[in-house]
Amino acid sequence: GPPVWIHGDLQSGNLLAQHGRITAVIDFGGLGVGDPACDLMVAWNLLSAETRDVFRAALTVDDATWARG
Repeated sequence: GPPVWIHGDLQSGNLLAQHGRITAVIDFGGLGVGDPACDLMVAWNLLSAETRDVFRAALTVDDATWARG
């Protein structure tokens, strides 16, 4: 797909959570235009397989974008 705005540094230190839900994303120093799959890497680095399935179901990305993440 076409380049889109991405956070560029989604990792646990930049995600704030409360009661098991993400409530905020911080630190936009890596903000830029790029492949949206870059911001999906968080799913593979931080989430369990079960949670990853829930995360994927909530997204509106195609299979190719998901596979690149």
